[in-house]
Amino acid sequence: MGPSNLLPNSIYHKEMNSRRRCRYCDLYCNAETQVMYLVPWPFKNVLQMNALRMKDRLFHPCKPSAFYYALVLCRGLLFGFIEGGMGKAFFARGDVRSNTGKSRCTPKLIRGTSGLTHATRMLSCDKALVWCILAFPGFAVGDQVTVGAEVYLNVSIVSFQQGKLIFRTPRGQDIESFIRDVDFIMVSRGRRFTDFNQAEQYLHDDEPARAIPRYQRAFRTADSFWQDLFFARAIIASDRAGRIEQAIRFWIILAESDQSGVAAAVQLLPSHFQDNRRQDMDRAILQLTKAAAKQRKPDLAMLFQLLQYRLLDAISDNRMDEVAHTVLVSDWSDNLNYTEVYDMLIDVLNHTMRSEVTQESLARLDQALAVAPTDILSRLLLLKGYALLRIQEEPGSEVSAGWAFMRVVAHMPDSPDAAEGLYGAALAMEKLGRVDKSVSLLQECRDHQYASAAIKAQAEKMLRRLQSVRETAG
Repeated sequence: MGPSNLLPNSIYHKEMNSRRRCRYCDLYCNAETQVMYLVPWPFKNVLQMNALRMKDRLFHPCKPSAFYYALVLCRGLLFGFIEGGMGKAFFARGDVRSNTGKSRCTPKLIRGTSGLTHATRMLSCDKALVWCILAFPGFAVGDQVTVGAEVYLNVSIVSFQQGKLIFRTPRGQDIESFIRDVDFIMVSRGRRFTDFNQAEQYLHDDEPARAIPRYQRAFRTADSFWQDLFFARAIIASDRAGRIEQAIRFWIILAESDQSGVAAAVQLLPSHFQDNRRQDMDRAILQLTKAAAKQRKPDLAMLFQLLQYRLLDAISDNRMDEVAHTVLVSDWSDNLNYTEVYDMLIDVLNHTMRSEVTQESLARLDQALAVAPTDILSRLLLLKGYALLRIQEEPGSEVSAGWAFMRVVAHMPDSPDAAEGLYGAALAMEKLGRVDKSVSLLQECRDHQYASAAIKAQAEKMLRRLQSVRETAG
């Protein structure tokens, strides 16, 4: 591989000795250095923070873009006279051979002595001028936030609290977005954000394992809300990379933060357990055990225990029985009224009621029903109905179970849970000896437009059995 025909040999060899792959074409080229050599020195920091980290690497000369040609034009206009007199080179659009010998769409070298000639040549490129007009706002020093399909340029990130990223648009409008919904963040506020911006680029490119050490380096200089924001993004990267031990460590720090707390921690619950080794899971569980034991806030202690149970359940560890009992007898906090928390609580209740329906589990279930969000209420009512049907010695439990099931049907008729509520009510009616009413409910369940295939099959099976019983009795 010979020296580059686009750069002085010293710069080329320095880049090549680092053995750093091109971040767009994945070849050992010096494309990034080419761009940085092209930029006038006052704008190098701006370019480093904005351009090279932009989504889809828009500045990369292996993929020329509006930003790149605007940069070329601006250099020709602003610095053409000075550098042209010094005999330096300018670039124009064209095709040359890259260092690897493969054809790449890269800048062509134009040599000359007159800066005015270079600037005139650049102005004659009408396409480059159009690119410049379209892309000029991209040079403004501002942050960038991508949320789904929306890309917000030249914004100012003003805060991160309760799990929400708050940023201000150039028009002064404040926008809030849950951090789990944010795909990409780029901060243009000096070199101390370089590691964070690089980590964001790795995370955006689906390379979370490479992003984690960059986030850790960014922690060192972070202050104010930035520290919580960096930890939040590190949790996402660690979880995607299957690094459960790191994810739990960052998650505990974020949960114990005064500015973020439970609201942010609930959004960022680690969920990728399948790719982790047993020893990594054990270390993560140990971290949660220690954090719950020393935690003085009951809501955080409960949250740590619920996540601990989820990890134990993922590896089928018998210690989850002890943790489930602790969850049932501990005080419940109103600060935990989140759907994600109740999902974990329902898992705990299902586990404990599978073997025995205790007064502690029923009390916790009633407590959850009193304050649970609407979107989780139907699942709790169904759970209570099935639990009451299993209590044989308590009189009137079948009536209470039927009432719990019918509450789902009455309050959420257009939900798939309504069909299951009809099926549960039919079970209660059968236990009360009201076979005709049970058959009627099963027929309604079978014909429900939102009934799942599994519930329809169970209803059809029970319906055939009851009809056969009625025919035998008749």
